[in-house]
Amino acid sequence: MKSTIGLAISTLNDGIFQIDALCNAGFDEIVIVHQITAFEKIEEYKLVYKKLSAPNIKFISMQEAGLSKSRNACIENITTDYLLLCDDDNLLTENIYSTLLQSIEKYPDAITLTGKMLDDKMQPIKNYSNNTFLHSVRTAAKVSSCEMLLKRNWILQNKITFNEQFGLGATYPGGEEFIFLNDIIKAGGTARYIPINICILKTMNTSGRIYTPAMVTAKGAMIRKVYGWQFLFINLAYTMRKYGEYKSSMSAWHFIHYIYFGSINFK
Repeated sequence: MKSTIGLAISTLNDGIFQIDALCNAGFDEIVIVHQITAFEKIEEYKLVYKKLSAPNIKFISMQEAGLSKSRNACIENITTDYLLLCDDDNLLTENIYSTLLQSIEKYPDAITLTGKMLDDKMQPIKNYSNNTFLHSVRTAAKVSSCEMLLKRNWILQNKITFNEQFGLGATYPGGEEFIFLNDIIKAGGTARYIPINICILKTMNTSGRIYTPAMVTAKGAMIRKVYGWQFLFINLAYTMRKYGEYKSSMSAWHFIHYIYFGSINFK
């Protein structure tokens, strides 16, 4: 019996205006979690709901922020066998539904399949492998949530959720994908990378990564959540390894301060 695949779109405020193409990608079900903080525009947003209304599309409005909350609402409310996570600034690659279906048939035991994200010039945004492999704790750190296809029932049965302390709009602005994928692996689930193009990021920051105190503090909290007491050593190794990336944003001393602050104060 053919598996069903849903598309789980997370969007905030006016992001709802740019998801038309995503709603025509041929998925069995589409769940759109629309987080609203611009309450003065609610009537405008309702017009979009009406315009995009279809038997296979479900809108969920949330009057609170937090990307992880949105992801969890998507997983809870979609009903398909699998779901692809997606943001409002993504486009999907051509024939993505059939590509995902073939991948599911090839790797039916995988709880998570991850693939590639492209920039607006159709170039990979990361240094992806050309070969499939099983994810480890180390490789999970390189995965973005919009590269993930999830087996929904297994996720629900094992009570795997996105940690709502992490992610955009949360206490720690980042790291939610890494924690989520590691929770799957620790629970005995198989997370496999396959070299397929999943989505296109329409707007990409080309100025490079800028390290901020909030970002480094979040990294420390994330490391503590995944590795426990080993953060004592991992933080130091990470500080040394990433020096070339953050040296233009802050000193090594400040980086150490923020990353250990995040780890020590995480609860």
